[in-house]
Amino acid sequence: MITAAGFSNVLNYMSSLIDKGRYYMGSTPIDVPILSKNISGNTLTVNVFLSDGAAGTITKTQLVDTNGQLFADKPDSISKLDTQGVLVIFKFTITEV
Repeated sequence: MITAAGFSNVLNYMSSLIDKGRYYMGSTPIDVPILSKNISGNTLTVNVFLSDGAAGTITKTQLVDTNGQLFADKPDSISKLDTQGVLVIFKFTITEV
């Protein structure tokens, strides 16, 4: 059985790998900093904020690791106005089987 310390170690390691967010407005990639990371129990939550200023359709959001490789991918279709920001939440839950 994985202990609370074990869950914490795995999630902290995962968190340390995540470097930045990326979203695609049409086919154009736009890198953004991570807004926040939080570990609660056996879940890592990563928040990425897409600020106002750009308008268009967001076709996917991603997390990029410290080596520049794709860590997580979330296909989306979000219509964004230039006056609105968008909060994208990634949640990773570790379970023992």
